[in-house]
Amino acid sequence: MNTLTAPNAKGSFEDRLLDELLAVQAEMVVSVTSKASRRRRYRAVALSGIAAAVVAAVVLQLLPGTLNTTPSASAAQILSKAATTVLATATASNQSVIIPQPNQYVYSVTEDPSGTLTKTWLSVNGANPGRTEWISGIAREVPATGGNSLTPCTLAQAGSCLPEVGYFPNMPTDPSTLLAYLNTNGIVDTASASGYAANDLAKGLMYLLETAYLLPAQRAAIFNLMAATPGFNVVPTMADAIGRTGVGVEWTFPGGSGALIFNSTTYDLLGVRTWPGAPNLNGPYDGNALISISVVDSTT
Repeated sequence: MNTLTAPNAKGSFEDRLLDELLAVQAEMVVSVTSKASRRRRYRAVALSGIAAAVVAAVVLQLLPGTLNTTPSASAAQILSKAATTVLATATASNQSVIIPQPNQYVYSVTEDPSGTLTKTWLSVNGANPGRTEWISGIAREVPATGGNSLTPCTLAQAGSCLPEVGYFPNMPTDPSTLLAYLNTNGIVDTASASGYAANDLAKGLMYLLETAYLLPAQRAAIFNLMAATPGFNVVPTMADAIGRTGVGVEWTFPGGSGALIFNSTTYDLLGVRTWPGAPNLNGPYDGNALISISVVDSTT
């Protein structure tokens, strides 16, 4: 088995902004209204969250910390630095040599504050059925496990179905053309973002960073695109759903807010948080941590 494990794996990335999951938590978390919030990864992850919510209350965790919304540098500066760091690290460690093959899968694992694990296998090119699986971390929860098959859909079929793809070999590394690519392939829908472009973009990029195998130059382009998009704010210290701390890149949407949390040295994604209302590190939130991403030969 050809396996590449992400540098930020536990011991060494739920969403999330998901209409379906947030609807289950309606009393505590405000739904996101953008059409893109129902897309792709969010739909797959929702299966685990909703299944758990049928038999138990949704778990919201409190993590210690004081929200620091006074950034040491502008979001654009931090995100540009992240892009530079990703490229420099890749050059030093030769990260870009592994090319996933069409018959392989990109396998990702996330963990929520209750300890529930969500596993996703996406076909490298979307031509083969993918799979999701969740394992509850809540004691005596019934059912304790669940899953779902993902219908094959390639990038060439985008528009007739939502691509379930784990690798994007033709994704532009130029941030000036990347946004058009993301819109064309259904990853974002900024035309319908209603003035909240950062929110729509962040959700789409969350999907990519959590479930796709991205080349270093593609990750750098993502950071540069975020740097050029108004609406992001940097929170120097923020914890993910399992307590790992990094730098938060925060944004708002109608009724709530969210943040992507990155390792402050490598800028690998640690996880995501969403809040009903303004960010509050001592208050209820929804979120998940990325444990690992790897390229594997099968869905078993």
